[in-house]
Amino acid sequence: MAVLLKLDVFGLPKGVTGGVGTASNLTYYDDLRIELDGGLDFTVHAGFTAGLDPFGFGLLGQDGFFSCHHVEFRGSEGFFLVEPV
Repeated sequence: MAVLLKLDVFGLPKGVTGGVGTASNLTYYDDLRIELDGGLDFTVHAGFTAGLDPFGFGLLGQDGFFSCHHVEFRGSEGFFLVEPV
């Protein structure tokens, strides 16, 4: 995901995380601005790890995303809603 966002992760602060992907993951952190249709604009503290690369997706965290936003998915209708809490 960091490559798609054209981030130079090697210049970012790093730490080790676990619980997703491999047992221990080197993780690089950065603050990212996210802009969504409808005027929703916010900043999140994001971590990037190669531990998720084999799965081809990223995760949104409870702290900083779901704790600050109401999120609704209705996949069968192609509906996705994000609103500030």
